[in-house]
Amino acid sequence: MSRCLEFREETDADFDAIASLHDTAFGGGMESRIVTCIRQGHRPYLSYVALSDSRVCGHALFSEVDVIGAGTSAIAVALGPVAVLPAHQLQGIGTQLIRHGLKWCRELHYDRCFVLGDPAYYGRFGFCQAFASGCWFGTRRDRPAFQILLFDQGPVDLPRGEVRYAPVFYEEESVN
Repeated sequence: MSRCLEFREETDADFDAIASLHDTAFGGGMESRIVTCIRQGHRPYLSYVALSDSRVCGHALFSEVDVIGAGTSAIAVALGPVAVLPAHQLQGIGTQLIRHGLKWCRELHYDRCFVLGDPAYYGRFGFCQAFASGCWFGTRRDRPAFQILLFDQGPVDLPRGEVRYAPVFYEEESVN
């Protein structure tokens, strides 16, 4: 297996490989469906790929979400899904993809990033439980897996409230 990796934004030529990667990594089609739906109709997004020997072996998606509170709203970004082919896991590829994406989010002056995932894994990047910051996703407001990373953009009064993802994410929640 090659140790030479390249990281870049996705291109149209990567779409099929990214779908296959998510289907392989997660054993189903929901994650690849999320990526496709975000591309086809959601607001701005960033999609990074990792390549090994010119083949896609990892992918991370960041897409805009709304934070809707009492009389306020804001635009933030959410991470997910993230996947690495099983043969390439435990080599830091996912970590590098996430770090590239978080750097992009900071450069575009987003004030925060949300993720729905393992607190032990995402805590390494500075994510913490979102409910403690006054934000929630879906019907369970205190779910530990829903996390937030606040970017250091100076003192701001961030809106608190429900985080609204693209509609495809709610299809997943209604199944779980």
